[in-house]
Amino acid sequence: MDSPQLLCKVVLIGDSGVGKTSILNKRIYEKFSFHTTHTELGQMNTLKLKINDKEITLKLWDTAGQEKYRTITIQFYRETKGAFLVFDMTEHQSFDNIKFWAKQLRNHGGDDVKKVILANKCDLTDKLVVTEEEIKELAKQINANYFIVSAYTSENIIECFDFMALELMKNCYNQQENKGLQSKQLSANTESVLDQKQKNKQSSGCC
Repeated sequence: MDSPQLLCKVVLIGDSGVGKTSILNKRIYEKFSFHTTHTELGQMNTLKLKINDKEITLKLWDTAGQEKYRTITIQFYRETKGAFLVFDMTEHQSFDNIKFWAKQLRNHGGDDVKKVILANKCDLTDKLVVTEEEIKELAKQINANYFIVSAYTSENIIECFDFMALELMKNCYNQQENKGLQSKQLSANTESVLDQKQKNKQSSGCC
């Protein structure tokens, strides 16, 4: 029998204009536009992937980065399994704000969300103001992985989504195995208690 297909919710968060929508459009539709509009509230897309002969569907939520929507955006963190924290390598403030987004995610999504930082617009080599050393240090601080990407050239776009899918699959199957072990342990403990009760009954019988 085939194993059930996994369905995992993943959010893209970060400041407005860092390229969240462009990254999604590049991965899902293989398209890029210089004229994308700012996302209002949130938009959902699905991406089906096959990793190591197992299928997974990512429900990808593209969230608004504008400050006026931030109190609304937190509703998308509930039941989230993974998060891409996106910043623009030509705007240092968007990098600095990743800590804010990580804190929001932790407060409203929990500590178990898989986090991946996406350093976007690496193709703009003459305008880069964030170094890879800075990104590495931030990734350590917030317990995240990172990819340096370009929605324009497609650099590491496929790779970062495949990585997220693989990590979520590992987490899901590990949880299922742990539940199975706990269930077996509970069953064994129950049988042990029943056996002991039966022995007590037999030993207390009249001769």
